[in-house]
Amino acid sequence: MVTVYITNYNYANYIKQAIDSVINQNFQDFELIIIDDGSTDNSKDIIEQYINNSKVKIIYQKNKGLNATNNKALSLSKGKYIVRLDADDFLNENALLLMVKELESNEEIGLVFSDYYLVDKLGTIITEEKRHDFKKVSLFDQPAHGACTMIRKSVLKEVGGYSKEFSRQDGYELWIKISKYKKVSNINLPLFNYRKHGENLTEDKEKLYATRHKIIKKYLNPNT
Repeated sequence: MVTVYITNYNYANYIKQAIDSVINQNFQDFELIIIDDGSTDNSKDIIEQYINNSKVKIIYQKNKGLNATNNKALSLSKGKYIVRLDADDFLNENALLLMVKELESNEEIGLVFSDYYLVDKLGTIITEEKRHDFKKVSLFDQPAHGACTMIRKSVLKEVGGYSKEFSRQDGYELWIKISKYKKVSNINLPLFNYRKHGENLTEDKEKLYATRHKIIKKYLNPNT
């Protein structure tokens, strides 16, 4: 039913918690693809511990970047739904169960995302991040996370997958493409833990907003 894939680059300190959070889901109709994107730390030693798990497929590749790796996972996936988990984050045990239930309830929903806990390096909760009421704000004001968002794979393929044109903000790009013609849904529960450790792609705000501007210009204002 679900393909979960973990993208990893030098997150040996965190990846075991990420993997275990998938394996220990209450919903067990899933496959897990682990893609190590050219790590130079001891990530491989940790990943290899799962080599005999029948649900797990492991791929090692030279560093290709996030969106190329996302498309690699899409091409390999067998699930009806697909969700990325970054190697430094981890899921609530009911994350897959509740997101699958939401997508199965309505064929018009293209993707579903949840609230989340912001945690520190040790996984201790800092705060709960809740979504706005989308009846009061624009859909473009608060897009779903690129990670831990469950997407209907048929829809993801229809919009062309992930654009290699952008090195970050993959979630924002998909949000723009999918929400233009499919419903999106939010579960108002914190179903994943987003780790803040100072090395996240989202830390560089200038590059983040510059990339968002390019995405908006490409998809919403092509003539500007």
